[in-house]
Amino acid sequence: MATKLAEAASESLKYQTWVLKVSIHCEGCKRKVKKVLQGVEGVYTTMIDSPQQKVTVTGNVNAETLFGKLLKTMKHVELWPEKAEKKNKKQG
Repeated sequence: MATKLAEAASESLKYQTWVLKVSIHCEGCKRKVKKVLQGVEGVYTTMIDSPQQKVTVTGNVNAETLFGKLLKTMKHVELWPEKAEKKNKKQG
């Protein structure tokens, strides 16, 4: 029984961080996206950078679930391009 409890605890601590590009035009869009993502089971934190249209989600959830929820709200969503991040780090 103790091993099952330990396995469940270690399973719940496997958080992933997803960086998404979501169409956010105003504060209303930002609130809507945050509300939808906070309602997804397994999401731990959400950080939204409106000017860059960048949303960072941390939790025990897969990207397909996040995409599905955001697409239902008629928001265009895609994974954040990794090449742009690497280019910014080299320049900075």
